[in-house]
Amino acid sequence: RRSGEAEENQFEGKSRQWLSNELQKTNHKLKKFNNVNRKATHQVSEYEAKEAQMRTKKGELDESDEKIKELIKRTDAEKASTLKAAFDAVGKHFAEVFGEMQQGGKAKLELIKMTDAEMEKARTSTQELVPAAAASSLALLPSEAESFKGVGVHVSFSGKSQSFLPMNLLSGGQKTLVALSLIFAIQRYDPAPFYLLDEVDAALDNQYRAAVAETISRQTPKGRGGSGPGAQF
Repeated sequence: RRSGEAEENQFEGKSRQWLSNELQKTNHKLKKFNNVNRKATHQVSEYEAKEAQMRTKKGELDESDEKIKELIKRTDAEKASTLKAAFDAVGKHFAEVFGEMQQGGKAKLELIKMTDAEMEKARTSTQELVPAAAASSLALLPSEAESFKGVGVHVSFSGKSQSFLPMNLLSGGQKTLVALSLIFAIQRYDPAPFYLLDEVDAALDNQYRAAVAETISRQTPKGRGGSGPGAQF
């Protein structure tokens, strides 16, 4: 009350002209606020609510991102272990089948890994297609299973460990025998219902033709005594 009275008292004794001038000055100052957004307070509240919603959504997306990364890691680990288990099993069968068709012979499969330079080239190629941060977050860089670039095949027809030969040093007949050994090894690991072999003995010596025929006979249900995962040839 006293404050209001003090404000009123400051105009007492002032002339009408002075009061008119003061009113004009005040009105002129008020004109500066004509463009003030009177909805600003309401809009700030709306924007704050939207910000809260976006932060909640970001938290959900970050949580989903972590779950996806974890799933990718588990999938890569399972893929690597599955590949290794399948490769070891086929390699075991390959050595057995080759030893059956080439008496005293030895054979082995080898997973060939990329060199450090090749891995770096693969990473560079990935990063050229996808930004590095995205590639890293999406686990697009080569995984353990993807670090293998091929399979090495080594055989010894004499059975001596020091006489293992790569495929490019074998004759046509020997290559055919090795290829058939690998086919039969895969068939033992994961049999298909039937196989169609067309003139596979064309490049084989007579002794190998007989060995292939015996192996095919063993792979059939009849050759297995009617039991086991045999196939039709």
